[in-house]
Amino acid sequence: MENPDKQVMNRVWQRVQAKPQSPETPDLLPLLTGLRQEAALYSALLKSTKSNIYQTLLKQVNSHIACITGMIRLADLSAEKYASPLPRQETLLSMHRRAYRNALGRLTEYEKRTSDSTFGPVFHTLAAETRSALRTLTELCAGI
Repeated sequence: MENPDKQVMNRVWQRVQAKPQSPETPDLLPLLTGLRQEAALYSALLKSTKSNIYQTLLKQVNSHIACITGMIRLADLSAEKYASPLPRQETLLSMHRRAYRNALGRLTEYEKRTSDSTFGPVFHTLAAETRSALRTLTELCAGI
């Protein structure tokens, strides 16, 4: 029989050298693509209105993009680079409506993922930030 300390060391090294388990998080690439589209939309709104509110919303979405990209890397999934699509020419009100729908869909997706054992608390924080963005968008739409 091996020395108990040697057995413990062997078990520790087996765990260290084992491939990390993939988190329970379902495919995050569609969520990342939607966030990049939303970032392009906020960028267009920022250019057309020069409002600091859109700059704040754009920073928040870019922060979410970075967070989701990090989750993809931690989960050892392949993170393909998708180019952000150029927004089509549309009125300010229709861009606001589209931004609101996108944020609402993102909130739903975040809330579904809050029970994830690995990244659940992160998705909870992202959902709270998205609720704040939805309130801001609602207030902005009232002013149009």
